[in-house]
Amino acid sequence: MSKIQVIDRPEYSRVELDTFDPVILGKDAQQIIPAGTVLGKVAASGKYTPLTILGDGETSDGSDVPAAVLVDQVIVPASADLKHGAVCVFRHARVLRDQLVWPTGYTDAQKATALGLLEAAGIIASTK
Repeated sequence: MSKIQVIDRPEYSRVELDTFDPVILGKDAQQIIPAGTVLGKVAASGKYTPLTILGDGETSDGSDVPAAVLVDQVIVPASADLKHGAVCVFRHARVLRDQLVWPTGYTDAQKATALGLLEAAGIIASTK
């Protein structure tokens, strides 16, 4: 899947659908991040990254808190940030729940919590 289906919320028109072009945090190796990936936002840098899972004793840097959903697949080059070309929704959107991409090992309880946080931000994940 190279693009996630974003469905307008009834109270907003297509023109008002809020999207943005975030900076995606680079890693040591090239990353192919699929459409539908739930992103967290690193508080210190303001950069986005695929949602992470905190290990025991780790302190949150924001990357573990759902903040946006990637609309199109992106390729982030090795050791560099992707500064243009990623489109995300961060509010006023409805996405299909089965198209969301979660971190490997993310539990149903973690997904439920994350979906609640996305909904509070204005991203509704529906089944149709």
